[in-house]
Amino acid sequence: MTFIVALLVWPSAHLIVGAYNRDPVLLAIAAPALVLATLFFVADGIQVVAAQANRAAGDVWWPTIMHFVAYGAVMMPLGWILAHRMGVDGLVWAVVIASLASSVLLTGRFVRVARRLP
Repeated sequence: MTFIVALLVWPSAHLIVGAYNRDPVLLAIAAPALVLATLFFVADGIQVVAAQANRAAGDVWWPTIMHFVAYGAVMMPLGWILAHRMGVDGLVWAVVIASLASSVLLTGRFVRVARRLP
């Protein structure tokens, strides 16, 4: 589902941003950032499902720790570094990378937890 949403948002980013604001400077910054943001839609969907699957399997603390690592220890410093080098796009890239990291960590954890389930 998130892939379908990403496919719909990607070509219509200017229309979506334009529905909120007509400032050409803002459109020039926000529309490309929204296109770039579609890259984390799928990864974010995966990490949400994997986190909930872990929690449903009784694994509560590891998903919390993994979220902290992905978004606190990876995204925050990376966002600071990339924002100073790339502007808004750098912030978006930090979210994309953190969402991918979270997806990988949480999916890997679920595979491990699922092996122990009866």
